[in-house]
Amino acid sequence: MTPISLADWLAAIRTAQPTLPLVAVEVLLRVADGIDCTRDMAEAMPGVHRTTIDRALAQLRGRSRWDQGHWIESPLQLLQTRPHPHIAGALHYSLSPNGRDLVRAFNSGEL
Repeated sequence: MTPISLADWLAAIRTAQPTLPLVAVEVLLRVADGIDCTRDMAEAMPGVHRTTIDRALAQLRGRSRWDQGHWIESPLQLLQTRPHPHIAGALHYSLSPNGRDLVRAFNSGEL
C-alpha cells in the first residue's frame, strides 16, 4: 500500500460518509486485521480514550448516537457483533458483509 492509495481510500470514505471520524477508520482496519474486542482495541490504540473507541465501534455497527440534543443516525453497518467466546460479558467484533466488501475493494485497488 502506498501513501497515495491510502489517501485515496480515506478520501473515498470521507466523500461517502463525511462525518466518519478518522479514529473509526483506524478501528475498522484493526478489526479487519483481527482485533476482535474492545479491550484489545484499547491496547492497540494507546492514547485514544476507551469511550472514543466505543463510539467508533457503535458508529461502525450502525448504531445511532445522541449529540447536542439530537439523534444522529449512522448509515454504516460495517461491523457485526456476537458474544465473545472467551471473554465473559464482552462483544466479539468482526467485519459485516459490507465491511468485508469495503476492505476487499481497497485491497484490490478498486478504491
